[in-house]
Amino acid sequence: MKPYFETEFGKLYNHDCIEVAQTLEPESLDLVIADPPYFFSMASDHTKKINPWMDLMNGASWYAEWFGLALKVLKSTGAL
Repeated sequence: MKPYFETEFGKLYNHDCIEVAQTLEPESLDLVIADPPYFFSMASDHTKKINPWMDLMNGASWYAEWFGLALKVLKSTGAL
């Protein structure tokens, strides 16, 4: 997978986090920055409602998968 941006200091990937993590070596990253989708969005009346594209169980499963992969590719001194 080709990085979105690369310098002598590191690489930036702008892809699906699960797809990227599956291509990386274990304990190879110092930092993971992620902006995952969130379960809830604010409705106009300021009540929480679940996003229609992801129900609660599928969402929890997705979070468990990406978080597990992030921990796998992070060095023991890394940050998420």
